[in-house]
Amino acid sequence: AEVRGKGLMQALEFADRSTRRPNAPGSLSLLEETRARGLLIGRGGLYANCNRLAPPLTITREEIAEGLEIIEAALK
Repeated sequence: AEVRGKGLMQALEFADRSTRRPNAPGSLSLLEETRARGLLIGRGGLYANCNRLAPPLTITREEIAEGLEIIEAALK
């Protein structure tokens, strides 16, 4: 539904495309899939439908690229 954040802390919000209702199972699925691939992300939001990305300030470009590849693969 939305990507938002400040600085390195970002959130991916999941919602049903047609009804815009929160999609907590989608958020949980992303959490489990990224964990299985070696990337730890957080989960939260009022309806537990948001995933939080909060990398350390010392993250490298290569680590960012690897993390994004994992997220992309997990979303597929």
